[in-house]
Amino acid sequence: MTADHPTPSPRDPRLARFDAVFRDRYEELRRFALRAGAADPDDVASDAFAALWRHLDEVREGAERAWLHAAVRRVAANARRAAGRRDALVDELGAEAGRAAAASAPAADPRVEHALAALSASDRELLLLSVWDGLEPAQVAAALGASRATVAVRLHRARGRFRAAYERHEHVVLVPATSAEGGIDAR
Repeated sequence: MTADHPTPSPRDPRLARFDAVFRDRYEELRRFALRAGAADPDDVASDAFAALWRHLDEVREGAERAWLHAAVRRVAANARRAAGRRDALVDELGAEAGRAAAASAPAADPRVEHALAALSASDRELLLLSVWDGLEPAQVAAALGASRATVAVRLHRARGRFRAAYERHEHVVLVPATSAEGGIDAR
């Protein structure tokens, strides 16, 4: 390490704190980076953790999760701007969020996927941070750089829009494909 960042000793409490956060949150941050439109979610998550290491003394203990979500959002946004693909990625964000949610969901309900796809990117992000990632409203607010009151109102409205979209897609029925012989086709 450099003179500005001395090599930590094995008993360094900063290193222990960072290591614990890294072990507990890396996969969550990588999935969030994927949903945020990152072309390489591992790089984005790694950059966020590198920033956390640099600012660890400034981040209140227990606030690392929200801080990292905010860092991932910033890193992903910077990457999109640098690549000149911001407009294309904003359009694709809905598809990425749906694919990421479907890929990591044990048995995703197509009605939920349809309802999420029908929402705006900002509504989808709020709901996924709150419900999928399990962040508390204060953590969502910190991750989005908004006030807690704003997040509470936006989240309430997003839930209503999700409910309406879900109800519109309630008629989606899972029917197994059948073969010409009348049996179930194992596709």
